This record gives sequence, C-alpha cells and structure tokens, in this order.
Amino acid sequence: MTINAKSSLILLATLVLGIALGALGMGAFFHHRGDHLRELRHPGGFVRHMERIIQPRDEAQRDAIRPILEETDRFHGSTMDSTHARMMMEMESLRVRLAPHLDEAQRERVEATFDGFAHPDRHGHRP
Repeated sequence: MTINAKSSLILLATLVLGIALGALGMGAFFHHRGDHLRELRHPGGFVRHMERIIQPRDEAQRDAIRPILEETDRFHGSTMDSTHARMMMEMESLRVRLAPHLDEAQRERVEATFDGFAHPDRHGHRP
C-alpha cells in the first residue's frame, strides 16, 4: 500500500469517526433537551428546575422564593395552554379552508399530520 493510500485511508477513517461521534453527541443533546422540556411541561416542573439552578442556602430561603417561582409557573402554564389552544383553533381553520382544494389522500395526510400536533397539556390531558 502506498503512502498516499495509507494517508487517504487514515483521513477517511478519521472523518467517519468524527461523523459518528458528532451524531451520537447531537442525539444525546436532543434527548436531554426533550427530557428537560417534558419536565418543564408538568405542574411544578419549572419550580423544581429553578430550585436546582438557584440551590437555596436553607429552608428559609427556599420558603421565601417558592411562592415567586410557583406564581411564575402558573403564569407560564396558563400562557402556554392558551397559546396552544389558539394554535389548535387556527390549525382546525386551516384544515377546513384546505379541504375543498384537496383530494381524499391529501386530506388523510393532512389529518394524520394534525393528529400529531395535539400534545398533552400540563396535566397530561390531550386537547
């Protein structure tokens, strides 16, 4: 095997290894991000997350900041729920407006896609 062939083979192996490691790293990153977002969606998830970040010094500090965090959690939850409800209404309107222009197969694909948009609310219920 020539020097050029060996060099090319080493370069190709390094490239393949780099691609594989990058893909694994991105997969782990997005998996962790998904877990994080699921935690925040549940009641009290935001409060637990912020307490882990803040790391209160003692119970007195935890008791002082918890009502602030809980109030913000309730606000975020109601904002997200109302925004999702408005988005779902708009998607239903889109489906109705598109229907006359689509054939049966296209309508079925649109319906299947829209079914995936309904995610559980902060209490685990689907709209």
